[in-house]
Amino acid sequence: MHVRAYYHLSKTALASGTVLTPVAWARQPQIQVVLQAYKFGPTHVQNLQLAEHLMNINLNRNDGTVTNGLTEIVFETVRDEEFATRTSRLRAVYLFPDLGDVNPFRERYPSRWYTLYEVSGPEELDAQRLDMKVLDAAVHSATWEKPMVTQIEGLRGFARQYWQGEPNNAEPPVWEILTKMPVTVVRQL
Repeated sequence: MHVRAYYHLSKTALASGTVLTPVAWARQPQIQVVLQAYKFGPTHVQNLQLAEHLMNINLNRNDGTVTNGLTEIVFETVRDEEFATRTSRLRAVYLFPDLGDVNPFRERYPSRWYTLYEVSGPEELDAQRLDMKVLDAAVHSATWEKPMVTQIEGLRGFARQYWQGEPNNAEPPVWEILTKMPVTVVRQL
């Protein structure tokens, strides 16, 4: 197995040699609400009251960004139904494949929220590149002005685009890699 460098942002100080696993993201209290809702099955988004509740839950991701519960649960539902071999966003280590992908992200979000680390992992993780700008577009499309059913269908379209690894055509892509595989911290940058 060949290993290569990837990049990871963390709000937590990490020592060289630390092995990162996807557990921390799924432990956040807000994520537990989404995971509990998801246990009702993929068709739970048909329950509009639950969908409205999930839209109100802002989830602070480990990378310093904010998304909402409805977006994440629709993305997870589409992944489970149509892209089951892809790693769940709710149980993943988030990586950047190149430093060039970190820079637009760091410009958008203040560096005080996280520290950048070089990590090592298997080369085959490159096959899991997804454009986080598609997720951003999905989050920004959510509005109370549209009927909930219409919003869910719109989010499903964004989710398919995301899981297929297609870039957002409106902006240059910012590639992220989601993995269940452990990666090791090499050094702080």
